[in-house]
Amino acid sequence: MNKTLPLLVATLLPMLAQAQPETWEFMRSVGGLAIGQPQRQEQGWVLPVRADLSGLQASSETPHALNSALACERIDAVVARSGIFLTVISGLAGPGRSSRCPAASLGAVGAGRYAVFYRGGDAAAQVRLGEIDIPP
Repeated sequence: MNKTLPLLVATLLPMLAQAQPETWEFMRSVGGLAIGQPQRQEQGWVLPVRADLSGLQASSETPHALNSALACERIDAVVARSGIFLTVISGLAGPGRSSRCPAASLGAVGAGRYAVFYRGGDAAAQVRLGEIDIPP
């Protein structure tokens, strides 16, 4: 057996296991992403999100790819002026991990109307998902 193979696997596996942002093209392939109405919780506002990285559920698009290797770790949310920018962060599937994405934490957000966008690994590419209202 080649002695470099175990070394190569040991070197590459941690890089593959690291969480990474998903592109909108990937999200479309597994069913897209839909937003719900914001909810106030103890830690601030959260935005319910419907997205499943398995490709078994349609959220905003018809899925055309199946994926069993990834779990949805979190959804990063950046609030800037009157916009909210969401990014799905994925990692390797495993025990206790789910392909379904959790709600996005918005924190302390001022009252008003916000446009919500998806912004994947390429920050220049943004897709408008809709608008939400944060009540006073």
